[in-house]
Amino acid sequence: MGVDLRIFVEASYAMYMGDNPLHSNYNSPPLAAWVFFPFNLMSYEMAYEVQFTVITVANFAALVLLFFLLRSAYLATAAPDPVPVCILGLAFLAACFSQFSGYPFEFSLERGNYDSLALLAICSGAWLVRYRPTACWLQVLLFSFAAHLKIYPAILLFIPLWQHGLRALLPLTLINASMLFCFGFDRGMEFLVGLYHYSLHPYIWAGNHSAAAFATLVLEPRLASLLPAKAVHVVAITLLLMLPLALWIYGTMKLLRHGFSGKNTILAISLATPLMCILTSVSNDYKLVILILPACLCLVHYGLGYVHNGKLADLLGVTATLLCLLLAARSVLLPPLLWITNKYPVVLLLEILTCIAALHETRHAGPSRYSS
Repeated sequence: MGVDLRIFVEASYAMYMGDNPLHSNYNSPPLAAWVFFPFNLMSYEMAYEVQFTVITVANFAALVLLFFLLRSAYLATAAPDPVPVCILGLAFLAACFSQFSGYPFEFSLERGNYDSLALLAICSGAWLVRYRPTACWLQVLLFSFAAHLKIYPAILLFIPLWQHGLRALLPLTLINASMLFCFGFDRGMEFLVGLYHYSLHPYIWAGNHSAAAFATLVLEPRLASLLPAKAVHVVAITLLLMLPLALWIYGTMKLLRHGFSGKNTILAISLATPLMCILTSVSNDYKLVILILPACLCLVHYGLGYVHNGKLADLLGVTATLLCLLLAARSVLLPPLLWITNKYPVVLLLEILTCIAALHETRHAGPSRYSS
């Protein structure tokens, strides 16, 4: 218990003392060491209890913010119909049950990892985009904080640029430079170099659901008899990255052309979230707590769509999303329900469902079609 927390705390102390703490088990940005340094002032047992509490509260707070974001996006009228409100409430209950009883959250609690903090920062940034549209610096601060905790949310730094245009360049530059070099220039550059080398030699196991892990564990053995040995890995990783990248680029470009809005913001963030799990070479299962973002959006989108028009496609969308939550929540230590243990296909399916939802919304402007 708390093995990751111990690594973070020891690395933060090494960083504070002017040493380079980067190694095979620690490749976090310098800001993460700054966040974990206060844990050096307490006993290890107390540090674990504090971390346990902070992760739990952050996870629940992120879900509450997500609930209000989806409510404002899909039920924007003063007196919405009670049936869509119930659909939103059921989606929130399903999200809470899946999130708090699932393996990814339990895994993060056991290890003392902190993807829930990044999730909270992302949802808080999205909340500010919706309810404090002029607070450019604060929006950038929250999205950048998420990126300098866990790296992968850096893909969301285009959101302030989308909303504020070139005015966001100054806060983006100053805030991210300050966070990267919060322990000095040398520590920041060591992190960038260490991250590059670590990405070339990722830790591969069933609980790593990245494209790199799925290519090594599943696809490459099946391509070995069909392709030259030198081409197997290149072909496998290209295929596994090309589809989710194409879905994200196509869906995001549609949203950008459709114009900035609160709904399009949450759609863009949800569309980018599965890619955060697939793109990095190491994505251990505790990162899957962030999938609640696109999953919640899909439950609301397809659930409201089914109530509105009764189409089988929307019912299948709800069913497929619930299946994604079920499969993502299962421990990697249990026998797989399907033919593989790695969760790359689950993440990819959720990316496809979110992309379909985003494309559908760009063809039907406005949230009022679900309201009275």
